Amino acid sequence: MDMRVLLIDPPYQRFMNFYRYFYPVGLAYVAGTLKSKGHDVTIYDAEHDPKLHTDKFQNVTFAYDGYLKALENKDDQVWDEIKKVITSFKPEVVGISSIAPCKIGSTLKVAEISKGYKDDLVVVVGGELSATSVNFVLSDPNIDIVVRGEGEITTAELLDRFQDNSKYEDLKGISFRRRGKIVHNPDRPFITDLDSIEFPAIESMMGLDTYRSVDLGIIMTSRGCPYSCSFCGFKEFWGRRIRWRSTENVIEEIIRLKEKFGVRYFGFWDAVFTLNRKRTIQLCRKLRETDPEIRWECMTRIDLIDNELIQEMKKAGCQKMRIGVESGSDRILKHLRKGLTTSVIRKQAGLLKANKMTWSAYFMFGTPEEKEDDIIETINLIKEIKPSFVTIGTFYPIPDTEIFNELRDRGELPKGVDYNKLSTKILSTHYMRYLSLETFQKLMRRAIRVTEEINREHYSDDPLFSEKLESKNAIRKEFCDTRKLPEKDDG
Repeated sequence: MDMRVLLIDPPYQRFMNFYRYFYPVGLAYVAGTLKSKGHDVTIYDAEHDPKLHTDKFQNVTFAYDGYLKALENKDDQVWDEIKKVITSFKPEVVGISSIAPCKIGSTLKVAEISKGYKDDLVVVVGGELSATSVNFVLSDPNIDIVVRGEGEITTAELLDRFQDNSKYEDLKGISFRRRGKIVHNPDRPFITDLDSIEFPAIESMMGLDTYRSVDLGIIMTSRGCPYSCSFCGFKEFWGRRIRWRSTENVIEEIIRLKEKFGVRYFGFWDAVFTLNRKRTIQLCRKLRETDPEIRWECMTRIDLIDNELIQEMKKAGCQKMRIGVESGSDRILKHLRKGLTTSVIRKQAGLLKANKMTWSAYFMFGTPEEKEDDIIETINLIKEIKPSFVTIGTFYPIPDTEIFNELRDRGELPKGVDYNKLSTKILSTHYMRYLSLETFQKLMRRAIRVTEEINREHYSDDPLFSEKLESKNAIRKEFCDTRKLPEKDDG
């Protein structure tokens, strides 16, 4: 017998009036697998509101209190919307995604609303949760089970157990409570054959016509990251060993997205898209052969590109590279274990400029060891290399990462971690050993001015910021009150 499953991406940026320019691809992957097993699955993206727009970093930081206030306001219209959707769908299982520490507060609120609908409703949480976060989440009585790591197979097997009324306590990859104590079952091995995973079930999303086509073009051609950045939790969730999809499987998904959902611009979300140079060139040539009109962007490292590779990527339709630089200080880069030096960054930035490749550079301010000179060096590097676009954020310690453990062991973390304030968008807290909050905020204002100068003309050129909704029925006047469950789609 099929189970009715509602998968929810909890709201966060929405409370800051900030448009989240992608869809919950992780939930869509899980939905694809569950649908293939015959379950009735709907994805409800509570983060999405088409009336909103992308905004500048500084404006979002000013608006962050909107999220914190919403967590305390049980009467907020978004919570009311979530309640109505759950009541309308009548799920037997609610799965909630929590892909960042700051969204845990919203995750708990959605779980509370779910149990308010029906006390015996099964509430499952998954996402990029650390071991510490899992314990915190399961301390909430409204959450029954946490799926750790890749969720496709684990969630499908969990529903099998529910259907057969059999016990799930021996299932690999889950954590749960037993007689008041939290139990962590052994990890599930990583999925080695990525081609075996069903494509994301985009057709299962509520309000699909309210998304821009560019929001739906997310593709992951690999999983895993071999690097050891001390601030990043990606490798803990996806593993250090890279697992690749076949070129044929990737091309099949691209064709499907274009034909079924009108996607013309794609974003490759691999941690390091150009890690395997030979494979990257092979994929680029296959893209050109398949459709010379395809346009796309990717994420990679600045030290894993060269002239030939950039040109192959451009010929295949690459419009932009997104690259984490993080700092303009060699001392800080070493502490972050980036495996980069500023001389390499300068050289490679020159290579990108010489090849006329648009690129977006990410910088992180406020890491524990930074001093004033380090931040000034970063600001000066931004001005010197002048990327096409600059994204800045403030550091926060991701639980169970190397830097988090350093801070904890030195007694420099609060006893109770406030997950709601673990965000790159907050200027009211910091974890720096050598700078006061006041000095840090002063330096951040300087960094914001420099980045906004560089970015001023970029928004109108970037598909993620400039593409409009194409469906004539896309933006509904009363969006929150008119969300509808998707029509059945067997395709």
